[in-house]
Amino acid sequence: MAYHTFKFLRRRRKDPKWRDEYHLALLKRLCSVASILLVVVVILNIGKYSIQVESVNEAPSVTRSSVTVEAAIYEEEIQTDPSEEVESSPYAVDPAILFNRKTSENHFYPMATFGFFSVNAPNLFRLERIGESRLQIKIFDYYIGGDFPEHDQSFEHSVSYELSVVTIPTKEITIFNGAKMGPGKRTVKVNTELKLLPETVDSIDSFSDFSNYKYYLFHNSQGEVSLIVPNFAGNVGVEDLETMAEYNLLTPEEDIY
Repeated sequence: MAYHTFKFLRRRRKDPKWRDEYHLALLKRLCSVASILLVVVVILNIGKYSIQVESVNEAPSVTRSSVTVEAAIYEEEIQTDPSEEVESSPYAVDPAILFNRKTSENHFYPMATFGFFSVNAPNLFRLERIGESRLQIKIFDYYIGGDFPEHDQSFEHSVSYELSVVTIPTKEITIFNGAKMGPGKRTVKVNTELKLLPETVDSIDSFSDFSNYKYYLFHNSQGEVSLIVPNFAGNVGVEDLETMAEYNLLTPEEDIY
């Protein structure tokens, strides 16, 4: 069972899917705070008893000890309070959820492939795990011919980069709809950016360097995760030069490439 941080759960506390798990995590935190308060009360009572039985000269040291304990607890609560950060990134995506999917045979699927079949643009972006904590993205290069898409020669050309996942302030982006939404464009909000690390490139006869562009993840209206990439295909008017493109997440059964 995947472990989710309190920060992850609090972002989704209004989502029925995560509400119960969020309440359980909140209860655990409240119990922890109650335990700390109980310890403070015990320490203060011991301090009061010490003041009564010890000399006046020793009393200030007991008071300083109690104040130090309270200050340490207060400092810890400030450092671990995630509310400000959580509220500032309500559209963030935890990539871990992409690797919890199962096939129709109930097997875990170890990758997440986003697709949009188009001429003069990459057809697939595939997220893969490297070990326990690192991620890479494999990009299948531009469509260059063949009986589209079954014999698409672009699948012979790919490039891989390691990437870092960065939480950014809420940003609005206009995108061309992916295949599941149909023609058109819309504006979405994002908090999760994928930064490709150019020094980690592993090229397999690729035509292009994709590391100088911005990429984002977001939760779409179908309850799935979509990938936002630059509109590599081009061929748009001046008003859409900044409009990006949506790639939909393929199911394990759709990901046959």
